[in-house]
Amino acid sequence: PDKGGIVPVVSVDGWSRILNDHPQMDGVEFVDSETMTKHAGKDVPEWIECVIYRKDRSKPTRVRERFAEVVRAAQPWKSHPARMLRHKVLIQCARVAFGFSGIFDEDEAQRIVHPEASTAKVKAQAAQAILTQPVEDAEFAETVDTATGEVIAAEGES
Repeated sequence: PDKGGIVPVVSVDGWSRILNDHPQMDGVEFVDSETMTKHAGKDVPEWIECVIYRKDRSKPTRVRERFAEVVRAAQPWKSHPARMLRHKVLIQCARVAFGFSGIFDEDEAQRIVHPEASTAKVKAQAAQAILTQPVEDAEFAETVDTATGEVIAAEGES
């Protein structure tokens, strides 16, 4: 974009079509974390793993995405957080399993076109996701800078 180029954006439906049209595609599965987190009042798996099977490989490709690392402040993430996480992991697994590159989903394209704004937003969203998770074990409690999402100190550290 900085040199007059374009950023090709493909919706999750497009990614699904590309996968299903590939002659070596042999199936896809999703595995949800049993541990949940809260986001916008909804229970969301901490992570989702995508497993893609190819006809020409003896072992499947597995990719796991963590909610706190990919969540955004956009409306779809508020209304359908688990679905959005599933979309993210499908796209990443497709890239690894089939070597797709040069095409992006909308979130990625926005970060490419506006990297300076996106970096600050992503850090703030990550910090918010961390801060909204209940701490169940005081031994692992952390102090987080809400502006950067950076861990300042964990319990017991100086």
